[in-house]
Amino acid sequence: MRQLKKLSIYMVTVMVIFGTSCSKDFLERNPSTALSNATALTNLSGCEAAVVGTMSQFTSSAYTGRDLTVIGDLATDNVSTTRQNAGHLLDIERWNITPSLGEVKNIWIASYSIIASSTKIIQASKKLIAEDSKKDEKKSLNTCVAAALSMKAYAEFILTQYYCLPYNENRKGNVGIILVGETPITKDEAVSASTLEETYNHILAELKEAIQLFNENSKAFSSSSSQYFPTLCMAYTLQARVYQSQGKQRLAAEAADNALKNLPAGTLPTLTKDIAQYYGNYMKPTITPEDIWTINYTTQDNLSANSINNMYGSYGASISVPLLKLFRGTDIRKALYPDALSNDEKRPVYSFCLKFPAKDLINNVPVFRVPELYLIRAEAYANPKGDCFDENAAKTELLKVIGARDTTIKTVADIDAKYMISGKSVLNVVLDERRREFACEGHRWFDMRRNDITLNHPNDESISGSSAKSAFRISFTGYKIFNFAFPVPESETNTGAWQKGNRKQNEAWKTSGNTYAPVDQLPYDQASF
Repeated sequence: MRQLKKLSIYMVTVMVIFGTSCSKDFLERNPSTALSNATALTNLSGCEAAVVGTMSQFTSSAYTGRDLTVIGDLATDNVSTTRQNAGHLLDIERWNITPSLGEVKNIWIASYSIIASSTKIIQASKKLIAEDSKKDEKKSLNTCVAAALSMKAYAEFILTQYYCLPYNENRKGNVGIILVGETPITKDEAVSASTLEETYNHILAELKEAIQLFNENSKAFSSSSSQYFPTLCMAYTLQARVYQSQGKQRLAAEAADNALKNLPAGTLPTLTKDIAQYYGNYMKPTITPEDIWTINYTTQDNLSANSINNMYGSYGASISVPLLKLFRGTDIRKALYPDALSNDEKRPVYSFCLKFPAKDLINNVPVFRVPELYLIRAEAYANPKGDCFDENAAKTELLKVIGARDTTIKTVADIDAKYMISGKSVLNVVLDERRREFACEGHRWFDMRRNDITLNHPNDESISGSSAKSAFRISFTGYKIFNFAFPVPESETNTGAWQKGNRKQNEAWKTSGNTYAPVDQLPYDQASF
């Protein structure tokens, strides 16, 4: 992988605000719509182009184009790689996570690049609105603001999930992220600490404004292919995720319900039951009836060796044995992992995950899909510690997903009989269903940390009737992943702005001389290969 330049977020902000274009090394893709000069945002068309350009940053292999999507499963218990993988994300898989690790730096910088670009759009659009633009232009500019606020909030949310400890009442005063308001941080400005509570309030305030603007202007950013851009539904879905990560179950369920009431044109509330249609949804870069927000690739895109497709193809990433065991034989989703335990290179489509079919095929990368809304609601109702606990309501929401994916499930009673076995709670069934539905989409990291689930890498686990073994590269049990967070990268902590401010590393890391070490070490050390 190309190494990203050692830029702090403040340099990224200056780069965007003052018009220095993003280098190919930085984004690995330099679209014509990228923010390239100081006069780009002096009119409506410039602001609209900037939204498109900012969305293109999500396609980077440092972001949803690979790292975010893969790491959320590879660093947990959902995905492992084979010996075919000679060096792609191996430090993540082996849990050699340090402040100098490339992926730690890449996700941080990519997030703040999106934040900086979005901030410029918000500033410029509001300035144009204040200058008495025409009525129709004001509506379009307000939609640009709403889209930019949504993208900015998403990047900030990602930062909280990877670089902060999970939110709870005892951790509200913990270290949050570096907040960038509507006035960008300058290169030499000392940075101040924000708490985790302040960070979440900041994100929710931005989403509230985005939702208000989308509602008031009754206009999607794009009249067609709206799922490729932030929409009212996307903002509500992100709001549901934020509330969910705070443990505010009722608010999460309400936000998910609002999202379902405002699905983009062409997105359907009923999930796919037909196996051929479900399989076909992943074979080409088109919007599916289940998409809310998806990162668009076209046949004109040239996927590099760093693509997510190659991770699940020639680099051998595949779902783990523990996850594969969760799929019933009547589950249509199992068709997406036909050779998860095989190294047979004669497969018709060379991939261990047909959500990302093969190195020579192009596909979109989903971020939000309709089943997440039902499962957010199901988790809210299933959580006995929440403020809207209702097991029957949880099963009703579960049925909307399991009933579509498992051909034998017709009623809630079927869920009781076939999924709530061995004394499994409804919450555990919901979390198992999230593993099945969002396998290889990066959700598992969020789910485990949010629900205080310990991480296990079994050393020798096989499937009945098969000689296949778990391919985890290291084995351990009982790791409290909810006490871990990525460290702020050293490329950031070495900047003058950081050192002049009152920032500090997050609470998952302790200082040991001139280096950082995780407070909770992995309870192992036994390497598989």
